[in-house]
Amino acid sequence: MEPNIINNSPSKSNLIKGYSTINIIDNKQNNNEVAPLLKNDNNTNEEKPSIRKHKYLKQVFFLYFLFGLLLMAGHLYALFLPGFFNEFVIKNYPNLSPIEQQSKSSYYKSFSDAAPHLVMFFFGPLFGVLSDRYGRKPILFFSFSVNIIDFMLCWCSIKKNNLIYFYIGHTISGLSYVANAAVFSFVADVSIFESHVSILYSLLGISLGSGIIFGPLIYIFTSQSQIPNLTLYIAGILVGISLLGLTILSESLEIAKSNHRFIESRKSFNPFKTIKDLLFVRGLLFWIILLFFSVSYISRDITSTFNYYTILMYSWTQIEIGSFIIVSGFLVILWGAVVIPILLNFLSIRKVISLGFFIYFICHLLLVFSNYSVYYFIIGCGFGSFVHNIPNLIQSLVSVITPRELQGTIITGFESIGSVSQFLGSFLSDYIFMYFISNKSPFFFPQAPYFLNTIFSLILFLSSIIIWNYFKNEQIYNNGYINKSIK
Repeated sequence: MEPNIINNSPSKSNLIKGYSTINIIDNKQNNNEVAPLLKNDNNTNEEKPSIRKHKYLKQVFFLYFLFGLLLMAGHLYALFLPGFFNEFVIKNYPNLSPIEQQSKSSYYKSFSDAAPHLVMFFFGPLFGVLSDRYGRKPILFFSFSVNIIDFMLCWCSIKKNNLIYFYIGHTISGLSYVANAAVFSFVADVSIFESHVSILYSLLGISLGSGIIFGPLIYIFTSQSQIPNLTLYIAGILVGISLLGLTILSESLEIAKSNHRFIESRKSFNPFKTIKDLLFVRGLLFWIILLFFSVSYISRDITSTFNYYTILMYSWTQIEIGSFIIVSGFLVILWGAVVIPILLNFLSIRKVISLGFFIYFICHLLLVFSNYSVYYFIIGCGFGSFVHNIPNLIQSLVSVITPRELQGTIITGFESIGSVSQFLGSFLSDYIFMYFISNKSPFFFPQAPYFLNTIFSLILFLSSIIIWNYFKNEQIYNNGYINKSIK
């Protein structure tokens, strides 16, 4: 049975091209009042069910634990790669100066940072549809396994002294990013109350922070080991453990069906049209997508250049780099698991998102002047830890208006759009950094990526304020659905 459709305004009936109007199954069929997608301040004191009453909270936290192991392996691998590229450059270009070797390593790394995001953009939507058809667990199994392939081909590149093996494996590893959308969809499937979704999305910062903490912590020890490539082996073991853990995880689609929150559809459609639909959406949802695209872009500059920048500017060792990343991980957990849930009790989601953009502006402003003192860099990155949680909050806005049978499709579509911006952010940040430390640059300015994104962050903050005010009367029904008209 299709949900009842209530048309609020013909002009707003096509928030997504190819989708019918935002729909509702209203608990009070005769009540025509509507609730805003972005909560007004005068609604912030309304009673909300405690997150402790979430029926499947243990399942969610177990999934977060497994996802944390995957992220831990990812951060461990990310710390391994700069040394991997440096060793390749030193071995094959011994006549270059140390700065030229750094520039060359950054050049090779720029391709590996960018290529996986491009693969996610083109093929992610397909896995979103498969997720809605066959469940979240098969997608999680696949995405976790792709990392193992990446590690194996990296090992082949080391043995053969040929980067082509690594580039093939690492490019394919872009498909592992579908795990993010599968986790988000899992949370939405098992959540009865919409207020729980944004909180649980924020609590995903625990997994992210744990990965940032324990990945570098392990690297501090493995980097000192006499066993060649021990870091690579440990990363593989962590992913293997997470794969085993998935076998005892419940399938969230079955939970959603048992709670009558999933409408099965036998219709099929072109999954890649999802991206087109989302890219050409109009109204408030268009600006939400644009904000998500923008924050995904600017979040890549620190991640892409952090290692080389700290070595170049402060002569940090891998132990110092790892130790600092561990502290950053604690801050990510503090922001995501403590500060943001508290803020959501007093502020609307839109205000928390805008606050995040402003904090990122402060972060980048400090990084621009980090050549004067390492403390500017440390404090700036501390502020930047807040923003790791902002994309999750933006996605929660969309998740609560998406039906369970389209969670994977829509959220993966969002992730795919974010992958394009991360592709651009990674590639351009690495390239700009490489250029401004090379002999081709008219002046030495390794802070160039941070300077450009300082301006971008300020524009993003001001734009978000304008968007929320312009669409302050834009309203979408509670329990809203984006109902796809599949032909």
